[in-house]
Amino acid sequence: QQDVQVARAVFKMANHYFMFALETYLLDGWVTDHLNILLEVSGLYKALSAWERSVPRLCAMLKRRTIMLAPLLEQLNPTVYAAYWRGIAFECAEAE
Repeated sequence: QQDVQVARAVFKMANHYFMFALETYLLDGWVTDHLNILLEVSGLYKALSAWERSVPRLCAMLKRRTIMLAPLLEQLNPTVYAAYWRGIAFECAEAE
């Protein structure tokens, strides 16, 4: 139980700073930095989900990953950002 609380505390702190970074590194102008940060946040949710025992909370975490990443598939040019596009598509499929 204490391990789960520690994992949540680390998640909250890291998520806070990543959200702060996203305010600086906007998608318009800092595309790769913005994408890398969002993929890191997705990784945070993925790591925390390994500790989660509640099915509704687990489903909510997976849904947050998809809601966060799926719109990027429409915004990104899959030719120019092919590696990112594939990675994001994989993350979305994995979360579904």
